[in-house]
Amino acid sequence: MSALITCRQTTFWDFIDAQRVSRVHFKGKKEFHAAEDEVSSIEVVSEHPLLIDYIESHTSIYLAGASPDASAILGDIQDALNAATSGWRDAGSYLNNSASRALLTSGYGKLFEGPGSLGKLVSAVLSKAQLDHTVLPGRAARGPMKVLVAGGNWIVAEDFRSEEPPSNKSLERTRDR
Repeated sequence: MSALITCRQTTFWDFIDAQRVSRVHFKGKKEFHAAEDEVSSIEVVSEHPLLIDYIESHTSIYLAGASPDASAILGDIQDALNAATSGWRDAGSYLNNSASRALLTSGYGKLFEGPGSLGKLVSAVLSKAQLDHTVLPGRAARGPMKVLVAGGNWIVAEDFRSEEPPSNKSLERTRDR
């Protein structure tokens, strides 16, 4: 069953499918990504790779040693981060991307900032490559969150509520197409 996102507002999105029109409100929106209008499924979940940024304490990793093979190490780090987030976030979300290769070559500076579980993956790659580094605690976890996932679209928020929207002729015309 597919659905169509017919309206995106700052506090709600409207969806229409063959059976109904629904409006999903979100409370305490933290971030979102809008990718497509037609989606194959819609779900609200409390466990998802997008949520680790909110439910885990963060760490920062600083390099204290240079590597002659910066490209390979950077590739291993990116692969580990992309696998851990199942592709929902790019490794660049956590790495000092503009300078990562240069940092690995020079041997000093902040390489990573993000959730602790991802920091452990980065630290493991650096340790395997025998690169000295320091892991420092960062901000605390922000608490439980949920994510609405609709195809490639998503919204991270504190909570969601669904209702039938007020009667709207444009929505009815969209359904009739």
